[in-house]
Amino acid sequence: MDQVGKAARASMDAIYKEMADGRKPFDFNSMEGKDWNSLMGNLDRRALFSVSSNQGGQFSKQEQDIAQSIMSAQQGWAMGLPSGPSRLVDAIPGSINSDPAASLKAGVKWLDGVSNDEKASISWASSRASAQIGYEWMMEGRSEPTENLNSDSPMVKLIKSAMDTMKNSMERGFTTGPLTNKKELTQQTWFKGFEDKWDAAERQTQEIYKAKS
Repeated sequence: MDQVGKAARASMDAIYKEMADGRKPFDFNSMEGKDWNSLMGNLDRRALFSVSSNQGGQFSKQEQDIAQSIMSAQQGWAMGLPSGPSRLVDAIPGSINSDPAASLKAGVKWLDGVSNDEKASISWASSRASAQIGYEWMMEGRSEPTENLNSDSPMVKLIKSAMDTMKNSMERGFTTGPLTNKKELTQQTWFKGFEDKWDAAERQTQEIYKAKS
């Protein structure tokens, strides 16, 4: 990941310079994120993750946010929830998200295909748990069987167990803010009572995916 981060940094710096030399410097507020795509459109998922996670402490908060936004959009497209430039979204003939359960299952399958580096992160575990539990809730009462989408990640399993307590609780039934680190996770009302299990789950998950990276 150190090499991936350095390569991403070098690529982005070269593009910044190219844009500036062409007298059209990078514009964060460019129409429909045009300059975002120019800056990071050539980065693969692993490189985007290196930016979003500030690998090596070499990326600005703005760059991290752009990378995270692009990564979220990628997941959305995989789930049949397209977002981004209108020229791309408008080209889709009608809705492809007629079945929310199928959309959520597609999200789980897609998340399972990212790099092991990303799977060791809290943001991935939170997204993975959320998609799985959404799928399972959507399948309740349907005639077809619910597919077993259990993850081998201890973090996903723990977060999913905590999220499951939201179902019948007005007090625990909402998420506040992003879920990218331990503090943001443990301050959620639905995570109360699970805090003492977190460190072990995080350590075990790191061991599993770091060994595979």
